[in-house]
Amino acid sequence: HRAMLRRRFLPLWLLLFVGLEPALAELRSLTILHTNDLHARLTPDGRQRGGFAYLATALRRERAGCDSCLLLNGGDLVQGSPVSTIYRGLPIYDIANLLGLDVSTLGNHEFDYGWRQIPEFLRRARFPVVSANVVDQRGRLMAPAAYTIRTVNGIRVALIGALTADLPHLSMPDLLGPWRALPVVETVRRY
Repeated sequence: HRAMLRRRFLPLWLLLFVGLEPALAELRSLTILHTNDLHARLTPDGRQRGGFAYLATALRRERAGCDSCLLLNGGDLVQGSPVSTIYRGLPIYDIANLLGLDVSTLGNHEFDYGWRQIPEFLRRARFPVVSANVVDQRGRLMAPAAYTIRTVNGIRVALIGALTADLPHLSMPDLLGPWRALPVVETVRRY
């Protein structure tokens, strides 16, 4: 719910304005809509709750009254439905494109089909996928970028993707291949 989101993020946004000169400070609205752990649940559950159609309807309703919204996804789009398993997650990215995500990041379940499948996800996504801390042995990022900056209602917002450093405990080593997750806090500080 948008009002709940505003209250939850209010202290963070106030910190962004603390360093501004009083003459330059201006109150602007920014609504962050966030999804994560969708796990390819395309259809409603047994009690007719959820599903991507329901989510799309809720997002459309929230965006209708919002001229300063960002829609972010925290990873784990795939894994959890037969469609995702049979087609190794690719149709889920096609459907996620229809949600209008502004930015997404990788989750540990993106590795469930093996690390070689992730470049396919990145090619399918029509939204930026950022991840600052998933690197190979040479320190190269798996995602195209560590972060992106979006301007919404005149506010520059930096969006940094990060995956839990517990990745080796959440995935089998052969699924990770040469990739590992660096410590989140230290990595984000660097950026």
